[in-house]
Amino acid sequence: MEVINDDIKIKVTISTRGLRKSSFGEAMYSKKAVVLYVLPDLIKYAKYNNFGKRKEQDNKDVLGYLNFKSKCEIDGKVEHLRLSVRFQKGGKFYYNIEVNKKETVI
Repeated sequence: MEVINDDIKIKVTISTRGLRKSSFGEAMYSKKAVVLYVLPDLIKYAKYNNFGKRKEQDNKDVLGYLNFKSKCEIDGKVEHLRLSVRFQKGGKFYYNIEVNKKETVI
C-alpha cells in the first residue's frame, strides 16, 4: 500500500514486511500497536518537521530520513507521534513510528 503525505506530497510505502518489522523487530508497546491500525491516516496527515542524515551503519541505499510529527487520540488522551520516513535511492520512502518516546508539543 502507498500513502501520499498531504504536507510534502511524498508517496510512503506501507508493506507487510514493514508492518511485521514494526510489530516484531522493534520495541512494541500497546500505544504503538494501536496506531498501526490507523497508520495510513497518520502518514497522510503528518506534518513535516526536519531532515536527518543517514547513519553510518545504514545500507548504502539510504539517503536520509524525513521526520514528521502527528497526534492521535488513544484511550481519550492525545498522544504525540514521531514518524521517521527513510528516504532511499530510487525515490522510495519507508516509515518507522514512535508514540510518546519523548514529550513534544506540536
